[in-house]
Amino acid sequence: MAVTRRPEIELLRVVACAGVVLLHALLIFAPEPLYHLKSGVASPLAGVLAEALRVTTMPVFFLLAGWSAVAALRRRGVWGFLRERRRRLLVPLLSGMVLLCPFIKYIELRGGRDLAPGGFRLVTPTRWTLWEFLPHFFTQVRFATWSHLWFLVYLLVLSVLLLPVLRYLARLAPSARVPGAGWVYLPALVLAVWLVLVRGYWPYYPTLYRDWGNLAYYGLIMLAGGGIAAWPGAELALRRHWPGLLVLGGLGFVVVAGYGESMVGRVGVGLLAWGVAAGALGLAGRYPPAGGAWLERLGRAALPVYVLHHLPLLLIGLVTLRSGLPWAVQVPVIWLGALAVALLTTRLLVAPWRPGRVLLGMPAVG
Repeated sequence: MAVTRRPEIELLRVVACAGVVLLHALLIFAPEPLYHLKSGVASPLAGVLAEALRVTTMPVFFLLAGWSAVAALRRRGVWGFLRERRRRLLVPLLSGMVLLCPFIKYIELRGGRDLAPGGFRLVTPTRWTLWEFLPHFFTQVRFATWSHLWFLVYLLVLSVLLLPVLRYLARLAPSARVPGAGWVYLPALVLAVWLVLVRGYWPYYPTLYRDWGNLAYYGLIMLAGGGIAAWPGAELALRRHWPGLLVLGGLGFVVVAGYGESMVGRVGVGLLAWGVAAGALGLAGRYPPAGGAWLERLGRAALPVYVLHHLPLLLIGLVTLRSGLPWAVQVPVIWLGALAVALLTTRLLVAPWRPGRVLLGMPAVG
């Protein structure tokens, strides 16, 4: 089946990727302790902004992943889809864990922090040199980390677990019937109720094996994306209701900011996540970008940039933290610097060479 390129989908991926990089820059200064590198002076405002980005960017990724999964199943079939998941998710995950995560873990331990599979703890800063540490990383499970690559793990697992439902959606005849407004807003209620029932989202520590509630939460969002792909009329409804959805997201943001890690706050997470993710998809569809080679290149670079950005971000953060500049100055420097390094690395070292393209999940040719 021929598939028309969707420039608005590409744009949303690019924006969500840039948002995740900004999220990581903000987490350095947020009061939340669960991060690899922390400033000695925390900013509550940085924490609120980081939480808002985390609540919204990851649902955008999973919503688009569900949409793309149904499109890929229509185009490639089940075995072609699974081969694509291996190439696009498993290979970059393993590459990142081997080539990048040892250095991320070392920065973390040098700062007296240990985000281990069993939980977070403050530790005495390691006295090992980097070269002394590397053998321990590869031989001791307690140093294992997938850092920001948890997203690839969750998406890979959900792609397999939800395959029967996604395959069913891919086989449905696309329906142009436009649903009523109630169907547009219903997923927000479903997500909110689910998070309350399972006491989900917080503490936000994606270890997979102890995080089944959040795995299911992102699975619901992924299924919603698949449903939108199978039901084009639903996407038309999002285009009609995008202003209301973004207002719903704004209400959710107020609830999250006001109530934080509580049952009411979890309701806010559901409203904010669906309002922004669905509203952004509707807005992008209502006013799609012109597209072009530049957007296509950025869309293809989104995955490599996501994989590559975290290490340069932490290294730039180590430098800027010594400057004593206000956090509002440091964050843009860290954010834009990490984006620039990741984009340049992708453009100069990954895209031109077949091994680099394979390791970072890009097409092997073209």
